[in-house]
Formats: sequence, C-alpha cells, structure tokens
Amino acid sequence: MKLKDMEFKTILVDRNEEDKITTITLNRARKKNTLTVRLLKEIAEALSLLKNDRKTRVVVFQGAKLKDPPEGKLPAFSAGADLTSGLKGIDITSPQEMTSAFLEIHKCFDEIEDFPKVTIAAIDGYAAGGGCEFICCVDLRIATKRSIFASPELKLGAIPAGGGTQRLMRLIGMSRAKQMIFIGEYISAEKAYEFGLVNYLVDLSEFYQKTQELALTIAKGPTIHQKLTKAAMNLGIQAPLKVGLALERDALGLIVQTKDALEGLTAFMERREPKFKGK
Repeated sequence: MKLKDMEFKTILVDRNEEDKITTITLNRARKKNTLTVRLLKEIAEALSLLKNDRKTRVVVFQGAKLKDPPEGKLPAFSAGADLTSGLKGIDITSPQEMTSAFLEIHKCFDEIEDFPKVTIAAIDGYAAGGGCEFICCVDLRIATKRSIFASPELKLGAIPAGGGTQRLMRLIGMSRAKQMIFIGEYISAEKAYEFGLVNYLVDLSEFYQKTQELALTIAKGPTIHQKLTKAAMNLGIQAPLKVGLALERDALGLIVQTKDALEGLTAFMERREPKFKGK
C-alpha cells in the first residue's frame, strides 16, 4: 500500500517532494494533541511507508493548532496521553491489561526511535507527559521560547511508562531526569534547553523558518551516512563502549563504499558544496 492510499484519522502527512521533507502533524488540536494508541499506530504505519520513500529524507513532527485559539492559551505539541478515551475499554486497575496496552505504546515509540531517517520534533507549546516521552524518541528537538515541558505522571498516581523512565535519563542525564519526574514541575523552554532536552530554542516569529532550515540542512546531507550513524549511536548507547566502537567500524566499512563518500571527499578537494544523492 502507498502512503497516498492511507486514510488517517488522527494525523496529517505532508510530503514536500522537492525539498524531500515530510511533515507529520498530530491532528487533535481540540484535545491538545493528546496521544491515543490509534494516533501512535497511525504514525507507525506512516513511518513504515516512508522508510523506503526516496522523496523523504527527513521527517518533522508537529502538533496541530486551533484556527481561533482562546486568548492567552498555549497550543500543544502534545499535552500527554488522552486519559478520557486513549485507554478506552482497558481496566486501568488490571496489571495484565495495562502492561499489555503500554507494550503497544512502547512498540509505536520504538518505531519512531528506530526510523532510519533523521527525525525532528518541532515544539510550540506544551510537551508534557506522553508528549515529553514522544520527543525523547526523535533525533532533534526545536522549540519556541514559550514552550513548556513536564513529566508529571507521579502527581497523577502513575509513572512515565511510555518510555519516560528510560529515554529521558539517557537524553538529559539521570539527575535531571529524576528532578523532572520526581518533582513533576512544568519547566520553561529555557530550562529544557539548559537540560539538553531541546537542541534549538527560537522566537515564535522565527519558528517555522528555523524548523524548515534545519530540516533542509539535514535533507541535503548523505542519507546513507545518516542512517548508519544513527543506528550506531542508538544501539551504541545501550552497549559497552567496545561494542559501540565495533558498530562504528562496521558503519564506516559500509559508508566508504558509497558514491556519497566519494562525492564528499571530491567536493572537499575541489572546495565546493557536496551534492549528495543518497547512493
């Protein structure tokens, strides 16, 4: 099945074939883009079709916004899990049903994390709970200065069970992850940037432009190099150093055989910008 034949109910998929940038929008603005199993499964389905799409070199995730938002109300990348309908039909007091439900959520987040192309979260507004867990799965995060981040699950009698106990500490360190999770406070974009949760912090007026510039920079890069480097890093952080170094050598051995490797070296010697083809 092709992407154009898919009918999504909770996401929007926009492919810019010229720039080779695909944008996936969490399309539940009236619900602050809260996450449901269906939404995550739709993202996983879209990504499975984009893996081998030569017109997609980078994927940007963003949250939908209301056309006429209430004055003073922040939008959301995602305000977390949908506690009203996201777990509909599941007995939340049953260990078996809850662990089974979150296994499905883990699988969807794994699909985002393991996607072979570079992913970006473009965050304007809230990224809380499951939304914060979501952004930990992508490669790079750009946020507006008005954005707010949190892992407040303990205050709700739960834990960040969508991968938050594991990915957040790998991203920002054990101490800061424990601070966010145990205190559960909402932190500013500046604090998130200081923690390393956000890579780029921009004014709202520059948000779209800077996001596109970042995505375009990546899209112009050597995609095979990006894929193998991402795999080595994602696997290497879970392994002893020696294993990680072996992954790095294996990636290098494959990369030097590509046309893009030759193009990069040739461009350097000729003092020009390389033109990578993904070959």
